[in-house]
Amino acid sequence: MLLTGQTDNGMNRAAWSGWYDEALGNGTAFVRQQSYLYPTYSRDKLWWERVAFWIDLQFETPQSPAGLEPAGKRSTYGDANADG
Repeated sequence: MLLTGQTDNGMNRAAWSGWYDEALGNGTAFVRQQSYLYPTYSRDKLWWERVAFWIDLQFETPQSPAGLEPAGKRSTYGDANADG
């Protein structure tokens, strides 16, 4: 779903192959692609965490995979392939 934006093909290899061939012909293979965020563990506060109100609980938030550069990120030093 995240890579292709398609949900209706399920585990049907023939349907995916047909979709891919058609999408390559149209140039729309990965147009509706979305970013993947790792899921995180979440839980309710425990009773002593509610009593100790001065402790700031920090739960993790969904993040993109480590090392994955955001699509719109630009280097401050210009093009890495440029001479100079």
